[in-house]
Amino acid sequence: MKQKVFGIGHNKTGTTSLSIALNQLGIKTLHDVEKIRKSIKYEKENNLKLLSTLKEFQGFVDEPINRIYKELDKAYPNSKFIFTTRKLSSWLKSRENHVLKNQQNPDYKGEFLKIDKINWINEWIKHNEQVKEYFKNRPNDLLIITICEGEGWEKLCPFLGLEIPNKPFPHENNMIIDENKKTP
Repeated sequence: MKQKVFGIGHNKTGTTSLSIALNQLGIKTLHDVEKIRKSIKYEKENNLKLLSTLKEFQGFVDEPINRIYKELDKAYPNSKFIFTTRKLSSWLKSRENHVLKNQQNPDYKGEFLKIDKINWINEWIKHNEQVKEYFKNRPNDLLIITICEGEGWEKLCPFLGLEIPNKPFPHENNMIIDENKKTP
């Protein structure tokens, strides 16, 4: 597989699991928000192609990839885009728990420290609508997958043109598929 693969779902939608799965499929994938942000900042400041300083990677997942997918689509024609999603209520709970965990960590220096469900919901709706609209006539370029509800190899591998491995799909960060249970 020569084209790039971009995970464009919000955080807390199975992005870590997707990253691990892509790596297991032999697609060297980066899931490091700060490293990606620093590279993009440097590339933009120096008029370089997006992600060109990270040539060793074929896949990229999570922030800020999900915000610049249109630019990446133009920079890397024929790429594959994977939109991880989950039920809104489950996503909100998981995101809230993530923020609460960050607030308890004195070493956390990121910006994800405030619970703002109204803005999160608006962001969720807008992103979902924009992604679906952007790719509406390109079904071979976008996969919508709900890893948190159990989808995995059976959807991912055919989309990428790869064989399904003989191992369970990775489910990281203790994602719980049953929405009635506590979600991390």
